[in-house]
Amino acid sequence: ACSYETRYWIYATNFVGYYLYPFDNFSSMQQNYQLMYNNGARTMLDETQNGNYEGMTGWHMLKSYLSNNLAWDIYADMNALIDRFFKHYFLDAADDMRAYFESYLNFSRLQMNGLCPGIGAFTYEIGKAQYWPKAVIDTWQGYVESALTKIEKYKTLDPEKYDMLYKH
Repeated sequence: ACSYETRYWIYATNFVGYYLYPFDNFSSMQQNYQLMYNNGARTMLDETQNGNYEGMTGWHMLKSYLSNNLAWDIYADMNALIDRFFKHYFLDAADDMRAYFESYLNFSRLQMNGLCPGIGAFTYEIGKAQYWPKAVIDTWQGYVESALTKIEKYKTLDPEKYDMLYKH
């Protein structure tokens, strides 16, 4: 059947073999939503790990949050949305996890523009060790360890909250 509505289906996950790998569409997400809306979109699917609640990564939880908010307001302040997500999702560990996220965004851009230009986010090349320097991984591990230290108090104060934050 023919439809006169414009519909978009975009991807926010690497479905080609590295489903849990970080997939950086954060810098283009709002711009894409605005472009689709301005081109008459009435239906849009931004396919990510949604529905995979047990295995969805924290960055994909952020994408889901941003997607839902941008669907209501394509001109929302992205930095304010990201700050709010980190504040509520990570609580005491928000600053460390935000620093980790910013480091990831910077490294992702370096990967695409310097370390492995032209390979694209949907290739099998992204899984090669040469694209993940140990120093970068160690830096990220440091953010995680610091974040875990900051939530440690909840182990005794509120074990359920600790478990949730640990999982996040």
